[in-house]
Amino acid sequence: METCSVVLQVSIIGNNISFLPAGVFSHLHSCVVMDLSENHLTEASSGGVFTNMDTLEILKLSYNEFSTLPGNLCEGLVNLRRLDIINNQLTQIPKGLFDGLHNLIVLEMWHNDIGSLSVEVFKDLTSLEALMLSSNEIPALPVGIFSSLQNLMVLHLNWNQISTLSKGTFAELSQLVFLGLSHNTLNSMESGSFDGLTSLSTLDLEDNQLTLIQMGVFQHLTSLTKLNWKKNKLSTIETGALDDLQLLVELHLQYNNLMVIQEGLLNELKSLSTLNVNNNQLIEIQGGALRGLENLWGVKLSNNKLSNLPEDIFSGLDNVHTTSLSHNSLQSLPEDLFHGLENLQAIDSLGLFGNNLESLPAKLFSGFRNLKWLNLANNSLISLPSGLFSDLLQLYKLYLSHNNLATLSRGLFQGLHKLENLYLEHNRLSIIETETFSGLAELLELHLDHNRIIALHSGAFDGLPKLLVLQLDFNNLTSLINESFRQLSKLVDLRLAGNQISEISEAAFQGLTNLEKLYLNNNSLATLPSGLFAGLRSLYYFHIEHNNLMSFSDGLFEDTRDLWYVFASDNNLTTLSQSMFGSEFQPDNIIFDLNNNPLVWDSRLCWVEAGMEEGWIRVYMRAANSSVNVVPDKLEAIGCDKYRTKMKLH
Repeated sequence: METCSVVLQVSIIGNNISFLPAGVFSHLHSCVVMDLSENHLTEASSGGVFTNMDTLEILKLSYNEFSTLPGNLCEGLVNLRRLDIINNQLTQIPKGLFDGLHNLIVLEMWHNDIGSLSVEVFKDLTSLEALMLSSNEIPALPVGIFSSLQNLMVLHLNWNQISTLSKGTFAELSQLVFLGLSHNTLNSMESGSFDGLTSLSTLDLEDNQLTLIQMGVFQHLTSLTKLNWKKNKLSTIETGALDDLQLLVELHLQYNNLMVIQEGLLNELKSLSTLNVNNNQLIEIQGGALRGLENLWGVKLSNNKLSNLPEDIFSGLDNVHTTSLSHNSLQSLPEDLFHGLENLQAIDSLGLFGNNLESLPAKLFSGFRNLKWLNLANNSLISLPSGLFSDLLQLYKLYLSHNNLATLSRGLFQGLHKLENLYLEHNRLSIIETETFSGLAELLELHLDHNRIIALHSGAFDGLPKLLVLQLDFNNLTSLINESFRQLSKLVDLRLAGNQISEISEAAFQGLTNLEKLYLNNNSLATLPSGLFAGLRSLYYFHIEHNNLMSFSDGLFEDTRDLWYVFASDNNLTTLSQSMFGSEFQPDNIIFDLNNNPLVWDSRLCWVEAGMEEGWIRVYMRAANSSVNVVPDKLEAIGCDKYRTKMKLH
């Protein structure tokens, strides 16, 4: 460089510098930014490292190895506005380190090992707006330590060892907006601990050991909008303790030990929008506990021990959009429980799943015209009244899985004109009646797997013109009749695995012109009718493994022009005949998995060798009950002398 006097920024990052000698930067009279991060600095001279650098505004010493610093390190840096000493090994802040730094705005010292703080350590930092001291070992905050920081707006003290707060600790911080005290060991706070914080908007007390919110602790926090008391040991909130928080918007009390929300506890929180009491020990919510919370948007009460709810618990809460009651011990619900919640949009957040509900009142969801999701899974529901969902005109997902439903009443799904996903798996359904799902014109997925279905009535799936996925696997079906799926022309994925099917009518899949995936594995099929796949020109994957097939019928795959993979392992196939493709069709690229079949190695398989040589077929074959590839000793004897080298055996 021609002249050092015009250098504005110096970055010496990621080197091996370990020592800063006196006056090393004294010639950089105009420097504004100095970044010495990510070195191996362990020591700095006490003779004035930054002499003649009164123009410096930003100094970064982060990610080094300082365990101590000279008290006069910043001497003369009268215009310094930002000082970063992040991620070092400092155990204390030397006396005088910040002397004269009247213009400092941001001080970051998180990720050190700083222990106790002297009461005068920040006395000259009168312009400071942000102080970051998280992830240290600070055990206490002396009263008066922040008395000079009257412009401070952000204070991070998370991840320290602070166990108590005294009255007046933050008394002079009238401009503070954010106070972070999470992940400490706080177990007590005196009344008046937060006195003076008249501008505080967010108070984060997550993951401490606080058991009590006592009267007066939040006195004068008239600007607070978010209180995070998550993951403490809170068991008691004194009546009136929250009354001063009239601008509070978010209250997070999840993962505590609360047993009761008593009437009058929350009634003064007129601005409250989010109330989260998930993962407590709640056994009771008293009637009127939520009364007057007209701005409440979300109520979360999941993972508690509630066995019943007051009939009027949600009365008057016209603005609630999400509510969660999942994983409680609810056995029944009052018919008018959700009166006033007509704007609820995400009923999965209402989360009635994971309770002990055996039945539901016929008008429980009356008026829910904006509901999008409803989750009733993992209960003990035996039956559901016809018309239960008739008002849910906007519903697009309905979860009824993992219940004890044995029948579906006619008209049960009436009104669900926008439903796209219906989950009924893991119930006790035995028969699907004609037109059970009639009217679900927008349904895309229907899950009926893991039930006890023994029969599908003709027309059982009529009225589902857009259905793409139908899961019927792991039921008790023994046969498939003609036109079982006659109106499902859009169906792409049909799963019938894990049943007891031994017979399939030739027209069982008639009309499934868009079917791409068919699962018939793990059944008892010995034969497949030759015309079974007539018209199935889009079939791509066919699973027939773990059945009793002895051969593929002539012409079976004649129409399946897009077929790519046939999974046929673990059957009783003794040969593979080219006639299964019909007389006029040969695939372009097809794979057969024939592992664990008792194939007879004779000249009938020579066409396979030729096809593999030409590249239009691949066949995987391994002997049943053997890990050794089956290759006859004398392939020439069956007339296929190239068979050994061309066939891709696995």
